[in-house]
Amino acid sequence: MKNELSLKQALEQKLSLKQKLGLELLVRNSLELENYIKQEMEINPFLEPNFNAEDKISTEQLLPDGTASENWNSYIKSSTSYLPKDYNKDFILEQYASSPNWREDLENEIRLSNFSEKEIAVFMDILDNLNEFGFLENEKQIKKKHKLSDEEFERFLTTFMIMAPPGVGARNKAESYKFQLTRLGIEDQFLFEIIDKYADTLEGADYDRILTNENVPEERRAEIKHLLARLVHNPLFQVEEEHTGYIVPDIIIKRYGDELRPILNEKYDSYWNLNKDYVELMKKKSTAKNGKTFLRQYYNRYKIILEALISRKETLEKLAYYILEKQKDFFEKGPKYIKPMTRTEVAEALNRHPSTISRAVKHKYIETEFGIFPLAIFFSSNFSNKKEGNDENQSKMEILQEIKNIVDNEDKKKPYTDEQIANMLSEKGYKISRRAVNKYRGILKIPPRKERRV
Repeated sequence: MKNELSLKQALEQKLSLKQKLGLELLVRNSLELENYIKQEMEINPFLEPNFNAEDKISTEQLLPDGTASENWNSYIKSSTSYLPKDYNKDFILEQYASSPNWREDLENEIRLSNFSEKEIAVFMDILDNLNEFGFLENEKQIKKKHKLSDEEFERFLTTFMIMAPPGVGARNKAESYKFQLTRLGIEDQFLFEIIDKYADTLEGADYDRILTNENVPEERRAEIKHLLARLVHNPLFQVEEEHTGYIVPDIIIKRYGDELRPILNEKYDSYWNLNKDYVELMKKKSTAKNGKTFLRQYYNRYKIILEALISRKETLEKLAYYILEKQKDFFEKGPKYIKPMTRTEVAEALNRHPSTISRAVKHKYIETEFGIFPLAIFFSSNFSNKKEGNDENQSKMEILQEIKNIVDNEDKKKPYTDEQIANMLSEKGYKISRRAVNKYRGILKIPPRKERRV
């Protein structure tokens, strides 16, 4: 599956299961993928835990047709031999690894997807009319304002929900639950009928009683209970409570002699194998018809997931090589030498859609010899201001580091004013106003001059 499929096409046609799952897995980082695979193993008989997981898995452990995705060492300790004396990786990571602003992320993705002004306006109105739980309100007003038919609005809302966090944008719990499942590649009409009937009472419900009432076959009970337990009842609560905890890099820049190469972290591959017993059972003529139907359904899911993971790998590999080439000075000399890039620029170079690059970058980290950084630091949304005599935007990260260094080394009896800091930055070649210094000082949580005086 090609991930460069524009989300704009969703206004014209329904995304296939393969496309939905491809977009969903692309946006997940290594830890999230690992959790996804573990959850999938609980319902998919073709996936079994690999209790003797090694750093690499063989071709036989992956696709039956011989296709494999190579699994590299998941984590490599970084060297400190190239670190600048005044480098503070904890400060930089702290500034850029905080909880993502999902609204800002969503607005960026909408604008990067090359929608028309009308389409953007509709999406922004949907965003502005989400309640505290993430459900859509005032649907009629949005339709009337933009003169949309019911069918047109449905296409807009479907596209919005594909871009939004899982379940956000739905008009009710049933719609949210079903969309959460389709985002994971699960389209089970029998399960959807149960959700429609019990949506308002699923939170804290006795699943066994529901399954008994609906005469769910014994062989499907464990699977359906597991899927119901995965549903998020108030989707916006989960999004806003997420935070960066243990960070695992998705891309590792490793030195081989004098050469730097990007390595993808694909540790999640090593946690599972293909269960060949079920493949054989599916092929047997003696297997009951309903059993074969069930097995084919999950075997197809297995293949779609693998194709999505391989597509994700291809996109991240191309992105990693491009970043390494473009940011060679950064990786050799440190963060001070970062160069600005835009998602559009990268998308054109890699023959991908800008929204695909946005998803590939989102919530992912890169390990370098100078520490671990969010991929987002390389892109224009994190760049501001201009260096005098230079048309290139300078890194917000670089300016923040300069301000912190100035304050750390100031005379505590006579701290600098924001005006003085702005002048000192100007002498170093940064064109920045006193007001901007005040703003950045707030980001750094550096108190005003009076409060810094000892």
